Amino acid sequence: MCSLSILMPVKNVEPYISECMDSILKQTYSKFEIIVVDDHSTDMTADIVKQYANNDARVKLVKAQESGFVAALNLGLEYCSCNLIARMDGDDIAREDRFQIQMDFMENNPDVDVCGSWIELFGQKTEVWHYRQFDSHIKSLMMFKRSGFGHNAVIVRKKVYDAFKYESAFEFCEDYRLWCQLATKSTFKFHNIQMPLVKYRIHSTQVIATKTAVQSTLREKILKDFIAELGWEMDPNEFILYQAIRELDFSRTKASLQEIRKMFERLREISNARFGDDCGLFDLHWQRLVECIDAKQFTQIVDN
Repeated sequence: MCSLSILMPVKNVEPYISECMDSILKQTYSKFEIIVVDDHSTDMTADIVKQYANNDARVKLVKAQESGFVAALNLGLEYCSCNLIARMDGDDIAREDRFQIQMDFMENNPDVDVCGSWIELFGQKTEVWHYRQFDSHIKSLMMFKRSGFGHNAVIVRKKVYDAFKYESAFEFCEDYRLWCQLATKSTFKFHNIQMPLVKYRIHSTQVIATKTAVQSTLREKILKDFIAELGWEMDPNEFILYQAIRELDFSRTKASLQEIRKMFERLREISNARFGDDCGLFDLHWQRLVECIDAKQFTQIVDN
């Protein structure tokens, strides 16, 4: 009997899917099912997965009805039979002990509902993405960063997906939307394991390379909703200043230093009221902000 459902929507990943599937099937943890949802691939992706399904009963191939990544995710969730659901993408590679490490963690930490890890990039770019470890730090950092998790590295309790689904209106940013919704509208607890458990392949046909403009627009909408849920309905000028503070780029605003500091302190107030700041996040960001402003000008507001 399986204890883990692995959810993997795929579309036209023929060059990579075998390496991905092999990395899952060779895991040190073996009590899982793999729900592969084919999103209308036009190459041999589905045929390759079907061969794996014929050879291993743990692999289940589902043909998507509607087009789109979000539709494939939500359809796949309907087929997941276990109380823990892990995400994986068909062009990535799982470290051989990924699921053992995450399953052990979730068993030993029943209060954690979403657990991710660091991610190692490979292919056209090589680096490691470091995600913060603890719940309050992950959530408060969303005030300044785009996401608290690598989507392809999370393991999630089924009760989370019972309460929240991916939203088709936020296709290409559906994970960021979900984390923001969970942070502001629930008490589900977050955590990231401090090591890379997934190798994230960077190539020219993936969303991160082809949908940048769409993602930028959607992120603004998600961010506005996130701040509103914390209690601040920003007007357009306020949001521009917030973006400047968030990105440490003041080229689009003529706000005074006093206005910058006033907004920063209000952001600190609404974030701390919901998430706390055990890690000193706002002090650190303020220090970085100071470095982006002329020292002589900055002294004027620090001394006031």
